[in-house]
Amino acid sequence: MTRAVHVPYTVEQDGDGVWCAHAQLRPGVGANGEGATSSDAVADLREALVELGFDAAPFWVLEHNHRARRFYQAGGWSTDGATKVDDSPGFPIAEIRYYRPLK
Repeated sequence: MTRAVHVPYTVEQDGDGVWCAHAQLRPGVGANGEGATSSDAVADLREALVELGFDAAPFWVLEHNHRARRFYQAGGWSTDGATKVDDSPGFPIAEIRYYRPLK
């Protein structure tokens, strides 16, 4: 059985120049990664998720956010063909699902 995590995560650089990645899995439970670059921090976060027992990490990206899509693609993430449109803000927002095996 595959355990997939589907949560947003943040990547930011702290005051010491270290890149930090964080995923909030549920209140009080998260996973963190650190590295010299943003890509290193995301790789470290991926390892932390594997240690928690997850096999894959799917997430949604705005279709027209080309900068974010290039970043994820450069990091080895790819689309799996799934798309959706979120109409909750009162106008359509097209999203594309990205996926990456964690192991």
